[in-house]
Amino acid sequence: MSIAFGKLYIADTNNHAIRVADLKTKRVETLQIKGLEKLRTRARERQFTGEVIEAAQQTIEPGDATLKLQLELPAGYKLNSLAPTTVQIASAQKQTVSVKDSASENIRNPKFPVSIPIKAVEGETTVEARFIIYYCEAAKESLCYIKEAKVTLPVKVKKGAGARSLTASYKLNL
Repeated sequence: MSIAFGKLYIADTNNHAIRVADLKTKRVETLQIKGLEKLRTRARERQFTGEVIEAAQQTIEPGDATLKLQLELPAGYKLNSLAPTTVQIASAQKQTVSVKDSASENIRNPKFPVSIPIKAVEGETTVEARFIIYYCEAAKESLCYIKEAKVTLPVKVKKGAGARSLTASYKLNL
């Protein structure tokens, strides 16, 4: 909240809006901001500024496999079900490790742990899982946060590895 020129500005985070209460008339309106669509291209091109976690290399067998993602929130916090938590999966060498179902490359409001079917071919690559997390205090739900993080997972695919799954986890710290 902020007060300026006789108006109270209220962040309505779950509805992605700013409400403006006129303190004299007691009317409440939604702040309208125009021209934001012009900023979207620049926002996508910006450098990643979130937390980066480098996982240890994992080795798997060629063929069908699974990428298992886990998110651990701090005690007393939960995902905000009204906001769009997302996980995006990418591979530096798609011919080495690829997501079998393109819908699994960008998962909205996932239920953790998430298991994503992948296809692996002999070689080496890096798999990246980008998290955009909206979370709140579990009891009060009065204080919510946004966190961006990416887990990079070096992967080696070779015959005789034995493993058929990759595991990546992100432990969110306050």
